[in-house]
Amino acid sequence: MWWRWSQWQSVVMCYVREAHNIFTDALYPDQGTYSNLGHEYGHVRGATDLYQYMIAAEDNPVSHEKLTPPKCNMGTGYRVWSDYCSALFNYTAKMRPLDKDLSDKVFPRKLVIKVGKMGKPLSNCTVNFYGTRAGGKYNKRDVYPKAYRTYTTSKRGIIEITDLYKLYHPDMTDANIPPKEPQDLFPYSYWFSFLVEIIDEVGQKKYVWLPDVELQREHLETGNDTYTVNVTF
Repeated sequence: MWWRWSQWQSVVMCYVREAHNIFTDALYPDQGTYSNLGHEYGHVRGATDLYQYMIAAEDNPVSHEKLTPPKCNMGTGYRVWSDYCSALFNYTAKMRPLDKDLSDKVFPRKLVIKVGKMGKPLSNCTVNFYGTRAGGKYNKRDVYPKAYRTYTTSKRGIIEITDLYKLYHPDMTDANIPPKEPQDLFPYSYWFSFLVEIIDEVGQKKYVWLPDVELQREHLETGNDTYTVNVTF
C-alpha cells in the first residue's frame, strides 16, 4: 500500500493492490483505506502526523513518562479530528494552495515559562529543553537524552523565547542535535515536542511537555501571540 498527496491537488489517492473492504481492511493503519484517505487529505490541509508524537515511557530517559497525543485521524484515532486539526483546517480553509510560510504563521510569536513557589517567582532555575524525534530506520520515537537548549530564569522567575519556528526547526549546525551521518539519527531534522525540565536551586525537578501542535492549537483558536506556561514548586 502507498499514498500520494499534494497541496496542489484537491483529489487524494490511495492505492492498494488487493481487493478489500475500504471501510475495515488495510495493511496500515488498521482502520482501512477510508481512514487513510482522510489522513492523507489532512496533510493536504497542512496537518502533521500525530503518531510521531507518541513517546513510550521506556523511550523517555529523562523523566520516564509517556506522551500520548489526542485521538485524531492523523494517526492516533479513527473518524475523529483533534482540536489541533479543527483549528488548523479552519485557518487553512480558504488557502489554495497553502501559504508558503504556513509552518511559521501557525506558531505564536513568543513562549513564556513562569516558575514560582508559594506565590513568589523563582530565579536562577535551570530550564532544559529535551527534544523528541520521529522514529526512523535507526532510532525509535524518543526523547533525545542531550538537552538541546538550556536557560536560566530571571529575577522575575521567567524565561522568554521568540522565533518558535526556529526552536522546533534546528539548523544542522546547532549543538546537541542527533547526528545525520554516518546514520540518520534525526529523521525529518525536526523536534516534534519538547520535554521541558525545570530544576530549582535545591535540585527539585518539574517536567512539562510542549508539543508544537499544542502551541499552534492555542494560537489558532485564540489569536494569542504569547504561549504561557506556569510551573509551581
